Amino acid sequence: MSDNEDEYMNNDMLGVKLGPYSNYSDRGDDDLEMQDDDYSPISTSANVQEAILGEDELKEFFEPVDPTKEGVYIVRQFDENTAKARWKLDQLSKTRISSNIFEIGGYQWSILCFPRGNNVSQLSIYLACEGETSPSWSRFARFQLSIINQKDITKTVSQEAEKRFNQNETDWGFREFHAHSVLLDEENGFLSPIDASLTIECVIHVVHEAHLLNPHNYNSKTETGHVGLKNQGATCYMNSLLQTLYNIAYFRRAVYKMPIEESEEPSSSIPLALQRVFWRLQYEPDSVDTKELTKSFGWDTIDSFLQHDVQELCRVLCDNLEMKMENTNVKGTMKYLLEGTCKNYIRCLNVDYESSRKESFYDLQLNVKNCNDVYKSFDQYVEEETLEGDNKYQAEGFGYQDAKKGCIFLSLPPVLMLHLKRFEYDIQKDAMNKINDRYEFPLELNLEKYLADDSEQKNGDNTYVLFSVLVHSGDLSGGHYYAFMKPIAGSDQWYKFDDERVYKVKEHDAVEENYGGTADEKKNKYFWLNSTGHNMYKKFTNAYMLLYIRKADTNEILQKVEDHDVPDHLQTRFKQEREDKERRKQEKAEAWKYTSFKFIHDEMLHKQFEQGPDLIKIDRIQPVRILKQSTFADLKSICEQQFNIPARNIRLWTYSKRINKTYRVHSPVKHSDKTTLDRIWNFNNVDNVTLYIENKIPPSSDSSTLPPIEKGDCIVFFKFYDPTNVELIYVGSEIVKNNMIFENVIPLFEQLIRSSPSLINNAEQDSNEYDIYEEIKPTIIESKSLQTSLKSSDVGHGDVYIFQKKISNPQDYKYPTVKDYFDYLSQRATIKLYEFNDPKGDSIQCIELELLKNQKYQQIVEQIATVLNVDWKLLRLTGHGTTENQPREVAFKSTETKSLKDLLSTPYGQISTILYYQVLDVPLVEIENKKELVVHVYGSDVQLIRECKLLMDKKSTIGDLKKNVIEKMQSEHSIALSNDLRVMEVSNHRIYLVYDDAFNVNKIQDATYEIRVEEIPKDELLAAHQKHKRIMVAHFCKERDGVRLFGNPFFIYVNGSETVRNVKDFIQSKLNVKDEEFKRFKLACISGLLKRDYLNDDDLFLEQFIKESGTSHRVELYLGLEHKDPNPRTSSNRWYDKPIVIKN
Repeated sequence: MSDNEDEYMNNDMLGVKLGPYSNYSDRGDDDLEMQDDDYSPISTSANVQEAILGEDELKEFFEPVDPTKEGVYIVRQFDENTAKARWKLDQLSKTRISSNIFEIGGYQWSILCFPRGNNVSQLSIYLACEGETSPSWSRFARFQLSIINQKDITKTVSQEAEKRFNQNETDWGFREFHAHSVLLDEENGFLSPIDASLTIECVIHVVHEAHLLNPHNYNSKTETGHVGLKNQGATCYMNSLLQTLYNIAYFRRAVYKMPIEESEEPSSSIPLALQRVFWRLQYEPDSVDTKELTKSFGWDTIDSFLQHDVQELCRVLCDNLEMKMENTNVKGTMKYLLEGTCKNYIRCLNVDYESSRKESFYDLQLNVKNCNDVYKSFDQYVEEETLEGDNKYQAEGFGYQDAKKGCIFLSLPPVLMLHLKRFEYDIQKDAMNKINDRYEFPLELNLEKYLADDSEQKNGDNTYVLFSVLVHSGDLSGGHYYAFMKPIAGSDQWYKFDDERVYKVKEHDAVEENYGGTADEKKNKYFWLNSTGHNMYKKFTNAYMLLYIRKADTNEILQKVEDHDVPDHLQTRFKQEREDKERRKQEKAEAWKYTSFKFIHDEMLHKQFEQGPDLIKIDRIQPVRILKQSTFADLKSICEQQFNIPARNIRLWTYSKRINKTYRVHSPVKHSDKTTLDRIWNFNNVDNVTLYIENKIPPSSDSSTLPPIEKGDCIVFFKFYDPTNVELIYVGSEIVKNNMIFENVIPLFEQLIRSSPSLINNAEQDSNEYDIYEEIKPTIIESKSLQTSLKSSDVGHGDVYIFQKKISNPQDYKYPTVKDYFDYLSQRATIKLYEFNDPKGDSIQCIELELLKNQKYQQIVEQIATVLNVDWKLLRLTGHGTTENQPREVAFKSTETKSLKDLLSTPYGQISTILYYQVLDVPLVEIENKKELVVHVYGSDVQLIRECKLLMDKKSTIGDLKKNVIEKMQSEHSIALSNDLRVMEVSNHRIYLVYDDAFNVNKIQDATYEIRVEEIPKDELLAAHQKHKRIMVAHFCKERDGVRLFGNPFFIYVNGSETVRNVKDFIQSKLNVKDEEFKRFKLACISGLLKRDYLNDDDLFLEQFIKESGTSHRVELYLGLEHKDPNPRTSSNRWYDKPIVIKN
């Protein structure tokens, strides 16, 4: 494989197919630049393409070859940066030839050609930069090189590329442009018939846009004066709307003036969060985050990854802001800016009668389908409809009359929001569909003719100028939103706001490029010759919302927002936030210079000591940032400043994790005061250092400093256990000799007790004798003999000893010894209790209760009953499913013998901390010996009446169940039911079984099915007696892969003489559906979840139904009633079904 072929494959992997091009020295660098969506894509190919153009297009895109021209000459200047040049090449025998220098786009160029090929059998051709002398020069160009076919210009061969030229790569082109044997054959038409020369054509577009020249270092603020908004995942729709609202200066001022409390936080206050976003857009140098704003909406992370409709967000946000502006000095802002009014009327043609209704609007929804521009949509909006024939209008006092129905505008707002209806429901596909038809919108829009004659605005200036174009690129399944705006009054400069970046663009890119419709690649903005006649594609990028501003109000609406327009309290607050942000940023940038130290000292241990193992929870200690280059003396000085301990009285000890996973003092830090910290600790391997500060000078010492640590000295820590109060107390630390026995340690302990008055009361007990325990780890507490030496007990730095006064009557204490207390600590667990009917805790508070993991079920129930103040026999407990995050399906039995630890364990090895409780009406034992059922009672109109809970003997029958339901409904709800009831199993909106009266209730699978009890209408009883056929009816709507059932199924009875129309009339009457609505209902035979044929109204129903039943293979056939689901489900992958909700 050649180098060029290798280049070709690598570039193809980038998603852009490029021809085999290079510079003439064949260095092999391709330097491909990715395309920006402000430009039409360059479509290049390794195979030469022919242009198939009409006669008119020939004149537009191809100029005839002028045989009198010599050298390089400019054929056509398209704009200041784009031109077409031609070069007459007549020295074809040479190995290499360069053209004379020519200028396009302010730069000098030349064309380099190898007529016989650059070490290949094809003509090689390159574009070269000229006239550059600076060592750091760079230029970026898109270009096309062509060889004109002088017999048939449409057979011209072309290749295209784009290149960033610099001092190392001064030329770029195509080593294998075209076979020279083809080009030099007179029969093929490339040679001039006059002098056998070739005409080489070169189209060059020099790129000057900053975001293309240096995309990685592009700065929106510097280039445009605007900054973008960061995309949180799928919030481009919100970003485009926020930028639009921000650039309506009148609206921005009003938002700044919305009152807020000093205590408000952006995450919970929409006005403050919006003010913050707007302020940052105005003053920040970089793109702005919107996370606080979406939090104020009540959205979580998932909401940020769901794409929504920008017009829907606009309505919801504007409504929310209008409500929050009530009772403030900016009340009425939304109405002033956005509210227009129209009149819907019905005017009789033959009598003097008109009915009308005035309505206000904040935006207008305009049809795109069958409308080619905005004016056509407005024409359709106000178009009158004639009401005649069967559709006559019933005028009060005049009866049915021919009439005209229409709409006319009474007033139009200063800011006109137009929502283009590019998404609509396709009734054939039963799905939403995007309309990508071409739809034009002018820069200026005159709406005078759409105003009523009596409108106050009729004689004013009703010209509107285009301000913003919100664009949707994509289809129904997703896409991308961005906005084009002309935010400065009196300026023609357009900007593109695309999430984090803002660009200056031309009017054509903002307007014409977003009309939609089909795009013809041969009319590409910069290159023409490489398209085929079949290269037509639908444009999925088009305008979705338009904002126009009344021309007369432009200066007021877009008047620049100055510093004095921002209230002082906002300026102060947001500037402080910016300073804090910069400080944190600076700290982060300099973090490598610092490390974190955590300090522990006795005063801290007395205050924060935990009632348990070890001395303190290290993660709760506030760290102190210290420069790694600080000295050991600096470290002690910081301790003195932080804890008011003289530096000369400080000895520092390392505090680390032992092998047994306890945290203890380890060793003293012995270094000179001048040693730097990074020489003491290897900060590459240590995130932070925890130190214990020893500062107690023994009373016997004459020195004002701590005595040195000698051989055999150990620092140990003392705790005291008080069984009366069930309390463990930190006493202090002491330096001991390892040759001491434990009995000699007691005076040191007592001395510490006496030095702390707060500990004396706890230590004052009858006995003067002590038991001593070593806390090795939470599960290992070892008793020490008073005559044992510390050395034989392997005493070491950081060991913890617990003292307890001897007790003579342990039975009087709940946890009489230290071991008992630590056993309790290891077994205790804090449980959260929720009522079973309120598993999320929405209506009641969670009850927290301390239990022991080794407690048995009976003990747990009794303890919970005491807390709830109920009889424990009435309590039923249920475990928590950690996977489903809800109660488990099966509650615990009253005979349960497991411990709390086992009850909280899940099948997946997880441990929950949640239990659910129910307070029953009867003892749990009694319920467990009976069948507990929940049934749903329905009336004859197939509507739910009540849910009914039953407790029945397990030997009961369905007949007994019916009697119980009748009695319970009468006694508890005063609802009288007839004795004619039907009990059914219902699941997934289908009836699966009708129970016989003799059926045993204990066999009912109520966990799987809904148990429905319904009254049987008298007409059905009669029909059943007459042997009419019973048929199930289910509601359904069509889905892509079949049908979807919904609603409540029901039975009907049909005899052999009834038609489909008779059945429909009966169903309509049973369901009480209005005529107009029922017209859209259809009957069909359903097999499983597959729709069979629709039934014709005039056919005999049973004949049709039985005929269809004969074609059904082992799947029950039933009657389907097709209509729209009044409560449509929301599918997780259908973003357009999910409504936008601002919860705050």
